[in-house]
Amino acid sequence: MSSSKEPIYSGDTSIIESISVCTGKDCRARGGGPSLLSYLQENYAPLDGQPDFTSCPCMDECAVGPNISLNKVNGMQVSVGKFKKGEEEAGVERLREKIDYIEEYARKNPPRKR
Repeated sequence: MSSSKEPIYSGDTSIIESISVCTGKDCRARGGGPSLLSYLQENYAPLDGQPDFTSCPCMDECAVGPNISLNKVNGMQVSVGKFKKGEEEAGVERLREKIDYIEEYARKNPPRKR
């Protein structure tokens, strides 16, 4: 891939705070963890103006892993799940679909002010 990385998401970056990859042992065993994090970092630009992809401890969603969490500014996390080794591009497409869903949801349901 060229030095100009494709963005994983080009929508409203105020909605997604970060993208975290689970490093729990079950996710690592299914092709996630550090290898998936490296794949994303090597092939995709991080969210514009946001932190790079990060790792996180077990998300307790092992049955649908390897897991990626989309962390919203208002604190909601969504597991992408089923990001299989050798099928990374299909996983990236699911990740983009989840980001689009979260963006739409956030517009319709802004965080409540306390």
